[in-house]
Amino acid sequence: MAFDFPASPTLNQIYAPSGGPQYRWDGNAWRTTAAPGIYVAKTGDTMTGDLTINKSLPSINLDRTDANDAVIRGRRGGLNRWVLDLGDLTAESTGNVGSNFDIYRYNDAGTFIDASLTINRASGNATFAKAIIAASVQANTGTIYSYGYGGNNNVGVLYLNSTSDRYLNYDGTNYNFGGAAGLNVTGQLTFSTLVSNTNVAPGWSAIINNASTGSNANGMYVQCKNDASIALAVLNAAASAWALTAYGNGDLATSRNFTAGNNITQTGVVFTINGGQFHYNGSDFYLYWNTNAAWNPIWHSGNCPSSGNYNGYQKFANGMLFQWVNLSSGSGGAAQSTFNWPTAFPSYCLYCIATIVGDVGTSATSVVSISISSFNATSCTTQPRYWAGTFGVATQPYIVFAIGF
Repeated sequence: MAFDFPASPTLNQIYAPSGGPQYRWDGNAWRTTAAPGIYVAKTGDTMTGDLTINKSLPSINLDRTDANDAVIRGRRGGLNRWVLDLGDLTAESTGNVGSNFDIYRYNDAGTFIDASLTINRASGNATFAKAIIAASVQANTGTIYSYGYGGNNNVGVLYLNSTSDRYLNYDGTNYNFGGAAGLNVTGQLTFSTLVSNTNVAPGWSAIINNASTGSNANGMYVQCKNDASIALAVLNAAASAWALTAYGNGDLATSRNFTAGNNITQTGVVFTINGGQFHYNGSDFYLYWNTNAAWNPIWHSGNCPSSGNYNGYQKFANGMLFQWVNLSSGSGGAAQSTFNWPTAFPSYCLYCIATIVGDVGTSATSVVSISISSFNATSCTTQPRYWAGTFGVATQPYIVFAIGF
């Protein structure tokens, strides 16, 4: 059968005579070639069926010859939906920089929205444009970052539920727990520095309740007012609730079990306990009961020093001072005896009295009188006397007791 080939063919021109094979002009001669649609052309083509590579170690190689992207597109109706970029337009240089991995998303019109995921080739860091929703997130040896909220790299938010009303937020200065439920800690909560809250109106700014009962009967209350005095103390509240507040800011909860080594050092701190209040004024502790009209100092070794010796004293928190001195009468037969108090009265000696020690007996020198001729804040003078027809100097021991402040 004779074929009527075109007289002046062009390169790659196809000639398909009826009843014969298909021919292609290669520039020199007509060569037989496959019928259209049987193979994919090397210069580019459109397939209407699936492509399967069935071999050992199958691969698809996108070998770029310039700086443009190497992409695989997912389309619908000819419009982009997703694009997998296996080497983006970021210029390459030393240190593995450039040709990063990206996944782009597009809207219904096929218009670019953003890079949902970018993995930096040099660092390996993955950047997500939107939220990550996962059953769990674990960083075994690395760090999880959350920043850039609102376009500010100094602000971060970590949402803890699907409605975004429970979250941990760093606003660039302070850490904030978001949500009406507040913060519930079942273990130990430690603050390395004094914590104050100036972002809420005066009132309770932090409450840690008994999670098992939902009651304020047990737990910790911290009342933080918008003023210069912030409560600060360390207490053991294992058996009952306890509370801190600035001075004068109202009643608090029942408290007990203060353990050794716990210190209260903040001036103006008040603790309300069953109607009474403890107050620290910066130098001493005071107690106030609701039936009293004034603060009463609390006794302790600092404001109530004492000496339990043979000659001793007891000082009280309100400033009163009791003293006692044991003496032998007449100091060896002297008509009077002057001695110093065990400790000087800070202001005055108000009153003193002397009394005989033991049985005076019936001897001629039995004591019948001990008079106090003079006394002041530092010393006292006594005169022991007996009567045996005439007066003489007595020798029996006696005690002098004094009160002052």
